[in-house]
Amino acid sequence: MGTITMTVNMTYAGEVLSNLRLSPNVYAAVADADGKVVAMSRRARDIIFVDGFLEEDLRNPAGKAPCNAKRRTDCWWTPPSPLSLKHALEPQFSGIDFRNLLETTFNASLRSEHLCSVGVRTQTFHVPKDGEHLAAFCRLMANPEWAIFLFAPLEELQNAARYTVDKQNITKDNVGKSEEDYKDTITLHNTGRVELPFQVTVSPGKGDNSSCTTVSPSNGTLAPNATVQLALNFDLDAFGYGTSSGWVIVHPDTSDDTGACFRKSTWTRFSLTRPKPRGFLKEAIIRNGIPLSVALMLALTMVLYRVVSSLLNSYYGKLAQERSTIEKALHATQEVSFPMVLLQVPIFKQLGKFVAFEHTLPQSIWLHTIQEIDDFLQRAMNKVIFMSHQWTAFAEPDHDGKQYEQMVMAVEEVMKKWKWQETTTYVWLDYSSIPQRHRPSQTAAINSLTVYAAKVSAFVVVAPPVKHKDLEDECNKDTYQCRAWCRAEQLSHLLAQAGDNMFLAESGQLTPLNEAWLQKSIQVFGDDSQLTCCRRKHEGMELCDRERLVVPMLGLWAQLCRTVKAGSANENLKKIHKDLLMSEAGVPRIKKIFPEKFIFETETGQEERSLFGQLLDRLQDSLNHEQAPEKEKRNFKALATATTAATAFARRTDPPGAEAAASGKRLSQVLAPPKV
Repeated sequence: MGTITMTVNMTYAGEVLSNLRLSPNVYAAVADADGKVVAMSRRARDIIFVDGFLEEDLRNPAGKAPCNAKRRTDCWWTPPSPLSLKHALEPQFSGIDFRNLLETTFNASLRSEHLCSVGVRTQTFHVPKDGEHLAAFCRLMANPEWAIFLFAPLEELQNAARYTVDKQNITKDNVGKSEEDYKDTITLHNTGRVELPFQVTVSPGKGDNSSCTTVSPSNGTLAPNATVQLALNFDLDAFGYGTSSGWVIVHPDTSDDTGACFRKSTWTRFSLTRPKPRGFLKEAIIRNGIPLSVALMLALTMVLYRVVSSLLNSYYGKLAQERSTIEKALHATQEVSFPMVLLQVPIFKQLGKFVAFEHTLPQSIWLHTIQEIDDFLQRAMNKVIFMSHQWTAFAEPDHDGKQYEQMVMAVEEVMKKWKWQETTTYVWLDYSSIPQRHRPSQTAAINSLTVYAAKVSAFVVVAPPVKHKDLEDECNKDTYQCRAWCRAEQLSHLLAQAGDNMFLAESGQLTPLNEAWLQKSIQVFGDDSQLTCCRRKHEGMELCDRERLVVPMLGLWAQLCRTVKAGSANENLKKIHKDLLMSEAGVPRIKKIFPEKFIFETETGQEERSLFGQLLDRLQDSLNHEQAPEKEKRNFKALATATTAATAFARRTDPPGAEAAASGKRLSQVLAPPKV
């Protein structure tokens, strides 16, 4: 029998990364799923184990010689096993914990995605004496049981590309009346180690002067430690009188791969002031007398007319927009703007991970109307499980597959609890049920979220501990509870089915949601309610997701008001309606839950925007002048019948009436105002 030896040149791997100039302290290793080291660079031995650690110390930890004819004891006949990356946890070594990294790298369900021919994955880990490091890894095509790891300090990588400017402010006071333009320069310096493409834009501050300011060059590529002078020209004739300000912003060109990786911008603020002339009007009136006074009065009348016309147009335009929003809200619970798209449980389990909507079209079931949804749930005992979760990366909903694993566990536990069949049980999951590429269709589906969440047979919160891929923060049940979209989904289901079939899936366990949890879910727009768009400061976005939530949340409130007005509400719903209309410090509680305004924040500043504004009052006026349509009564009755049937089937062993009483009490407790 012979031995096949495979040599991996770690020095070459280190040189490749060094040539990218991302980090001067790269180190590398090749290891198997148990962490057993196949090959390791010298720097890796120094950092992972101990400074000056030799190759022979790695290969022969016990330090024994090989056995032969003369030496038969205190030696080895079989080559000793080399040290493992897991040995780094031992006291005499660095204390680095590689277990999570190895588990992710050699995850059986992600084997094909982790091959080096497909791409390189990244993950951060902690080095006790040096802070956070980044690991880039993939599994070798020749031998997938081995993986290559390239490591470097995270801070070095983050500082690999960075711009600075020599001026934070450009200020010019007392611009002369005859001055036509003003020129200045900014020196841009690439203080990083990577060649980086840049773009320059002008953002208006006080006064829209972006078109009056030119920068040359407006784009280019800057080598490491190189500088370039940006020539600024301000057209003073277009600025007028008073103070005009803004920002000259230099940011990486995101159309380039390097620019897309390093997105930190820098900027210079400018402020130009041209004093208003004094005494002109008084002098003109004295010289020209009555004719000029008449002309000024006519001009003033024209200005006042235009101002009043503009205010009236603005008022009636805003009123028309509010009416349009109310119409959308009133129809939000009576019809679906986009079909309810479901996956049968066997198909969901067969996929093995989150799969985007566009790739599940042939396998999904589409329910186009409320009536289709009700018929689907009532015949053949079909059941739908709503999966609510948070995205663990800006571009991926479940980058490491942990949420999917908990979803599969939750589906099996729910079916086992209520003895549902796989063939008649379906899953609603946002990534697979909402269009991801077509924005108008995505918005239509989001506007129907309240209907989806209210109709399902079970609601599962999936929140295992997962580190966010882009923010490096941990995503867990606490961060889930702070997500506005998650709260909106919970509130929709809570009002429809009292919360008795709502669960939390984490760490391999499925537990019912408690009262403290449900109390938070009604604060969709609370101060602690978070949205990804706000965390990213609305980069490239015109609307905040808070604004997109207005229609479905207003529709939810309209449904409750209509039901109470039509006399179709039970005592529990009447109490909820009454509690939400109760005043707290002179303000109805519903207006605190649905605030009038919010702060819209961007990289360049903040602005106050209208959220619900006067919509709650306009909605109430609209409801006071309409007759409850017969169709709505039938829809609500169908919803109530489906809800009662599903709950009764799940609680077959309870005595008659016990479940309804418990549900009513629980929902009233959750929505009751806090006791003082």
